[in-house]
Amino acid sequence: MLALAAMVVGCGAAEEDRLIGEKIVLMDQIADTWDKVQDKKSFPPVLEEVKPLMVKLRELDKKLEPMGTDRIEAAIKKHAIEHERARKRMEAAKDKAKKISKGEPPS
Repeated sequence: MLALAAMVVGCGAAEEDRLIGEKIVLMDQIADTWDKVQDKKSFPPVLEEVKPLMVKLRELDKKLEPMGTDRIEAAIKKHAIEHERARKRMEAAKDKAKKISKGEPPS
């Protein structure tokens, strides 16, 4: 994952590329954290770990906003495969953790 971060964030990258790279790394980190949920009891402490990471993700979005939609979309398009993979992984890990927390079998 660090190699991906270095590749995505890389030296001399435009600010929006750097921020999108940080988002990708952060989404992977959030997914790794959600993956720690193994049962109902483990959900609350993991949720507390995820909360500050989600704050950081929103902060990155706020830093991107002034750059305008065109620059943001271009940066996301440039890193589309990594961005979509990380986003889907984060959402799947969150959904799985929520099911586990409700006593449902993860799918």
